[in-house]
Amino acid sequence: MIMVFCNSADQKINQKNWLLFAQAAHETRDGADSKFNDGLMLKENWIRQIPISLRMWFILQLRVKYYGRGPLQ
Repeated sequence: MIMVFCNSADQKINQKNWLLFAQAAHETRDGADSKFNDGLMLKENWIRQIPISLRMWFILQLRVKYYGRGPLQ
């Protein structure tokens, strides 16, 4: 798969692959320097270590908004 990423003879397929890559890069930037220029990175969701029943309690107690939005839309 990685050998053919954006290396197809069909330019439409290459364009779709690059657009997917650009979207993923845009959505997963950290913005630690407030410029969002730090590129792709792996994020670990710490709340996944908590059992699901406690997760909901935790979210409700803190009254935080959880949108469930992942890096790819």
